[in-house]
Amino acid sequence: ESRAEGVQENAAAALANLADDGANRQRVAACGGLEALCGLCNASQSDAVLACAAAALGNLADDDENRMAIDRIGGLEPLVRLCSSSVSDGVLESAAAALANLAYNENNRKRIAQLSGIEPLVWLVAHSASDAVL
Repeated sequence: ESRAEGVQENAAAALANLADDGANRQRVAACGGLEALCGLCNASQSDAVLACAAAALGNLADDDENRMAIDRIGGLEPLVRLCSSSVSDGVLESAAAALANLAYNENNRKRIAQLSGIEPLVWLVAHSASDAVL
């Protein structure tokens, strides 16, 4: 793990924890946190970074404005992709949990289905070795 990956992992983990508070969810979004976390989900090769970034997005998606914003900035695609392609239980758990929170929004439900997100989620339910995903 590179130093940069360690910094990204810890910063994303901190944002995930901070996002447990409603006011903090708005602050993270207001200062570009959604875009930064979606960027990590698109670009990082580190399972630890991906798991923390997806977890942060999932916690930030406890807010309906953030749910809509994550869709607008293209955040659903990398989460669906992670559920389809990752072999890391931590990444799978975080990405599936994020999609669960994002799916509380009707438009996101439609979008996740359009992105072929249902099939990998069903596969995870049926085949996951991780109790946390189930």
